[in-house]
Amino acid sequence: MLNFYRISWNNLIGQSLAIAKRTPFIIAFLKSYLTPFKTLHNTVVSYKLDVEYRLRHNSQVCYLRKLVNDKFDSSLRRITIEDGTRYDRLFIYQQAENKPLFLLKFIQQQSAYDNAVDFVVKLNGVVLDNNKLNRLKAYLDFYKLASKKYRIE
Repeated sequence: MLNFYRISWNNLIGQSLAIAKRTPFIIAFLKSYLTPFKTLHNTVVSYKLDVEYRLRHNSQVCYLRKLVNDKFDSSLRRITIEDGTRYDRLFIYQQAENKPLFLLKFIQQQSAYDNAVDFVVKLNGVVLDNNKLNRLKAYLDFYKLASKKYRIE
């Protein structure tokens, strides 16, 4: 695949000028003239790489773990993601519905369902200040599914 984003600015200047016009003064002038274009080009390329990185990741646990470890613990990779404490809801049917239900243990309180989370992000000794913790939450909120809840330990 061709890389259309790779530009050799010095070669571009040299190849665009006629041989008679290739004086050091004109080449230096054109290099200084192209500086804003180089800056804009570098901005576009870095944005392209950032978008490609975002597109390579989704809400799967392996990608979330890789993303979080890449951003916040790239050397030791101690951050893990584990299953949460999501309970299956227990439905009690009416007698007219003809679906018998036997309660063997006990019915969970409603708060157990409301406070349950789908996954837990464990930092395992990684110390994050408030700014990095907010960035971690923002990354998780961006990549997780909308219906999923999480907790950071």
